[in-house]
Amino acid sequence: MLRAIGVSNFEARHIDALLEGRPDAIVPAVNQMELHPMMDQRANLAYCAKQGIVVEAYGAIGADGVLEQPLVRELGDKYGRTPAQVSLRHTLQQGEDEDGAPIVLLAKSLTQSRIEENLRVFDWELLEEDARALDKLATKGGRSYWDNTDVP
Repeated sequence: MLRAIGVSNFEARHIDALLEGRPDAIVPAVNQMELHPMMDQRANLAYCAKQGIVVEAYGAIGADGVLEQPLVRELGDKYGRTPAQVSLRHTLQQGEDEDGAPIVLLAKSLTQSRIEENLRVFDWELLEEDARALDKLATKGGRSYWDNTDVP
C-alpha cells in the first residue's frame, strides 16, 4: 500500500537492514540527516545517491560552533555573505558533487530577515578550494543533534 517512505538519520547500514531480504521493499525516497561543514557525511551522501535517495539536510546553521568557526567567518567576508549563508551554500554544494545525493536544505528561522537571507544562497557558489577548506572542518566537530552511532 505504501508508495513512498522517508527516514531520518539513517546510515547505509540502517537502510540495508530495512531492505534486506525484502525484494518488494520500498527504498526510502528521502533521508533527513544532519549536514554541515563540521560533520562529514560524504559516505552517506554517496550511498544515498547510489540508491536514488534525496537527502533533506538540517543543521547547517544550528550546529554547535559552525557559525563561530574563523574560516566560515572569513569566507563570509570574502564573498560578502553571512556565516550562515556560507554554511548553507557549502551544504548545498555537497549535493552538487559528482558522487553526492541531491540535497533539499532545511533552514529554520522565525525572523523574516533571516528567512530572506537564507534564501539568498542560490545566486552564488563557493570556489572549489574554499569548499574543500570547509570540508576540513569536519575534524573539529560532529553531531550536534541526535547521535545514531550506537543504533543497530
